[in-house]
Amino acid sequence: MNESFTGGGFSATQGGGGPSGPESKEGVAPLVIQQIYQLGDDGIKIFGFTYGVISLVAIARSVEHTSTRIMYKLEDHTGKIDAHLWLEEGKPENKEHIAINSYVRVYGMARTHITGGGFTATQGGGGPSGPESKEGVAPLVIQQIYQLGDDGIKIFGFTYGVISLVAIARSVEHTSTRIMYKLEDHTGKIDAHLWLEEGKPENKEHIAINSYVRVYGMARTHSGAKVIMIFKIMPIKSVNEVTTHLLEVMHARFQAEQYLRLMDNGGNAAPMKDPTMEVDAPNNGSFATGLKGKPLLIYQAIKNHTSEEGISINQIHQKFKHIPVAEIRQITEAMSLEGHIYSSIDTEHFLPTE
Repeated sequence: MNESFTGGGFSATQGGGGPSGPESKEGVAPLVIQQIYQLGDDGIKIFGFTYGVISLVAIARSVEHTSTRIMYKLEDHTGKIDAHLWLEEGKPENKEHIAINSYVRVYGMARTHITGGGFTATQGGGGPSGPESKEGVAPLVIQQIYQLGDDGIKIFGFTYGVISLVAIARSVEHTSTRIMYKLEDHTGKIDAHLWLEEGKPENKEHIAINSYVRVYGMARTHSGAKVIMIFKIMPIKSVNEVTTHLLEVMHARFQAEQYLRLMDNGGNAAPMKDPTMEVDAPNNGSFATGLKGKPLLIYQAIKNHTSEEGISINQIHQKFKHIPVAEIRQITEAMSLEGHIYSSIDTEHFLPTE
């Protein structure tokens, strides 16, 4: 296994700064390559402090471009390490040209990567290659970020390198060391921090209050609260990006569920459907045959709901208060396994398969 340095971030760091005390998960740790190899996979823990981001100055010995990432081989006086910059699908590469054998400064996260190592700096886009893959960007909503643990971005059996979030910037507060944002989407609110590099100007992109922004970063628990460590934040230019992000959130979950079902079925292309799951067509649109009683009521509520993210378990319970929440969960889980419905933005929201 090789060490991998992953760049990107939620409590976004531009540079500079430092921890406020032991186990503080903020600030930038200036390291050499030898120190990066000594890090564990439980965060950037150095001398009793936990940092949010690594800063490294090294020589770029080689640069290799692919359609999804740029791969660098870095070297300093203490050793060598690979670094990966993931590219955002459909957007041009980072404009800054890196010449071979020139010095570079890199901000990112260190990861142990089984297939080849790297200091994986993520710009956006991409996806996981399989369970426990530590590469790619996970498109999420705020509610999903709160559900993450502190052992990495583990979602639906996959481990990603960076989070992507589209939300409204409700407030922006500047200090000498960081910019603090309060972000909100339709699922909740969260704080996000962009650390500034000492002696350098702030990020040039102006973020207007109550405007939509896209953020790349990492989620951290700080003083008992979930915080986004931002690597990159940019204003949304078109409202279509908001809709596209929501579709990406649903698609990421759908892809992961398909993959896991495939593995559960021994690698077959798709599970066989039961004949009783075919769809009929009376009564203002079809409903799944074989359903009756409470499952049919819940299915019809899911089918008739009009929002893009689907109906939630709590919304179903509001419609049918005589059905306990626990029973609704059991019914929706069974209907998911049978192929009538699928979960959308998270495990609490559902859409019909037809």
